[in-house]
Amino acid sequence: TSYKQKLKKMYLRKLESIEHDGYMDEPNMAFSLERWVGPVTLHFKLRKPMEWPFAENWHRILAIKLCFITALCFFSSAKLCWICIESIKPIKNVTSDIQLQTYLDLLGACGRHSPVGLGSLLGSVMLLAAFFIQSMLWKLTDPEALGNNTPGCYSDCLKVIRKKYPLAFANQQLWVRIFSQTLSDVILDMNVYTRAQVAPKEIPKIWCYVWVVQDKEIRTRTTSSSSDKIEVTEVKEEVIQPFAQEGLDDGRNNWRKSTQPAKVTLTEPPNKEDLFGWIRGLVRYEYGIPVLPVEVLDEKGRPFSPSRKQLIPLQFVAGGPTVWLNLGRKHSWEKVSGALAFGAFVIVLAEILFSHFYPYGKILASCDDVLNTQCMNYAIGLEQEQEIGFRRTMGTWTAIGGCFFAMIACMTIRVANQADAGKVAAKCRCSDCWLSAYLWAFVFTLRKAVDIACFACKSLCGRCAACCRKCRRKKENHAAADGTLRYQLAPVESSPDGVEVKE
Repeated sequence: TSYKQKLKKMYLRKLESIEHDGYMDEPNMAFSLERWVGPVTLHFKLRKPMEWPFAENWHRILAIKLCFITALCFFSSAKLCWICIESIKPIKNVTSDIQLQTYLDLLGACGRHSPVGLGSLLGSVMLLAAFFIQSMLWKLTDPEALGNNTPGCYSDCLKVIRKKYPLAFANQQLWVRIFSQTLSDVILDMNVYTRAQVAPKEIPKIWCYVWVVQDKEIRTRTTSSSSDKIEVTEVKEEVIQPFAQEGLDDGRNNWRKSTQPAKVTLTEPPNKEDLFGWIRGLVRYEYGIPVLPVEVLDEKGRPFSPSRKQLIPLQFVAGGPTVWLNLGRKHSWEKVSGALAFGAFVIVLAEILFSHFYPYGKILASCDDVLNTQCMNYAIGLEQEQEIGFRRTMGTWTAIGGCFFAMIACMTIRVANQADAGKVAAKCRCSDCWLSAYLWAFVFTLRKAVDIACFACKSLCGRCAACCRKCRRKKENHAAADGTLRYQLAPVESSPDGVEVKE
């Protein structure tokens, strides 16, 4: 029990493999042996537990919940009935028993007029896509939603970048690790080695690309077969020490990723007060944020004097097959999720208006509209007297509730994006703060809707004007062609002086 408690504190959950007798073995096979020949190394899978509220930006969690709830509402409205038969007036003119049986079978009949329900189904798919996008943004950008095997200062680095570089944090590239042998085999959190009391010499050494300063030198050499001089450009790289105090200009804009990996060892992360000095100027759009503290070693595997410590992105880790996927800018995914939520709101709102204002949307016009019971020989029209009364059912109210939640989801996505950009407090729970933020988000959503409507009207009017000009030009060309033809076909008369005159 004591060992389990210690492993729980170290966030080690699953024993994946055991290294003994010079080779790796699965736990079941290894424990079936009578004895092991040392050294023995136990390889555990590292897991970091998440605690409430699961995110530093709680607006993101609210957006995820609202998108999922709205998707459920729209899917339910797509499957439920919208209209039910409420009453049947006294039947006066019943011509046959079949007609009487048809009216009796309609008692309790429910359904919806086609194509009602298709928009709700499309809206549920759009909200489900927005739900997955928001979940992806939470998993990849929130400091509290860290995955397995991440450096201990990962969360602190995200917080510093969001505070010091809010625009860069909002527009950062989203990187997903598909496969990496080194990142899967080596524990990157130095806190695990500290709690396990691992000696500094036993901390694993890995191969990584590092930050360097490149100097180009142009040299001229002459080949033996020709007297022509050839200019050769050689690039020299110098590993630098990226720590500097705030306000010092150390030319970090010239720092580049090395062309060849170097051997490094994991080192203790800097203090929170000194973290900005390590990160400053190293937030690049082509890489992830620098979160892994390493110490560069020389060719003999010994530290430099003075030591050269750096914070590098996880994309710099080498030493085996590695595949990373760049999903694009975070801001673009925010726009896509917001557009999906608002588009679903517009589609379902149009469907609700169609059901309320279209004459056949208010009734069950034929057996094709009835969904919950058998129906034969039933059809009514608007011109004849209706002997059946109808009422709204759960499908309509579910769609209306889904529209309400969809608009709230649009506002929440906007506020979550603003919180990541540092314009709204991520953990502010006071009523004045979040109320003003959501009011501005509502105004922003309406303004964008008005802009889209104006753009559509302007485009339509421009298209109509272009068609009118084209038709007018065609008429003028036809008129000019007819006038020329009449002039050429005019009769010829002789004047008294013998001069031909054309009318």
